[in-house]
Amino acid sequence: GDHAGHGALTLLRREPLLVLIALLILLYVGSELGTSNWISEYFVAALGLPAQHAAFAVSALWAGLLAGRLAISLFWHGKRHERLVLVLAAACTIALPLLLAVRSPWLGFAMVFVIGLGLSGIYPLGISLTGQHFGTGMAVGIVTTGAGIGSFTFPLLMSGIAQAVGLRGGFLLFAGANLLLAATALAIGRAVSARARS
Repeated sequence: GDHAGHGALTLLRREPLLVLIALLILLYVGSELGTSNWISEYFVAALGLPAQHAAFAVSALWAGLLAGRLAISLFWHGKRHERLVLVLAAACTIALPLLLAVRSPWLGFAMVFVIGLGLSGIYPLGISLTGQHFGTGMAVGIVTTGAGIGSFTFPLLMSGIAQAVGLRGGFLLFAGANLLLAATALAIGRAVSARARS
């Protein structure tokens, strides 16, 4: 392919779109992993639910992820994956601050479900975008390295922030990550459009 014989660093320097997709996946994995690990504890600490009821929040998140992935598999036939990624990123970016604002557990569960819907398609669509625009194993490896970095760094950051300023402060980390996720998705859309014009 066009990138044969080039090392990973050379490919990253030449392809800002690939850097953006890797960042998207890093932020997605960090937000999804962190939210699923801490969400039931948040419902105990902030909404006063007993632990056995708060655990349903994890189910609500994964139900949203499952519903979103099934819906995308069945109904999404578009080729402009970057547009759907932006919509999904916007959904989870809006839903997480709303979760932090609500005091009703049922509204909280609904917001968690929406967060799951928003996160649902970002990883598979990110990998599809990588295949569409690069089509090499090295490019996929670079993007999935972003996933590994996210899964390593976010739990450490979350535990440190939660210990220092509390669980709600820790969830502000994920709200910030989701905001960066949406900004990255927007930048990906612009980068794809620029590639199409060139």
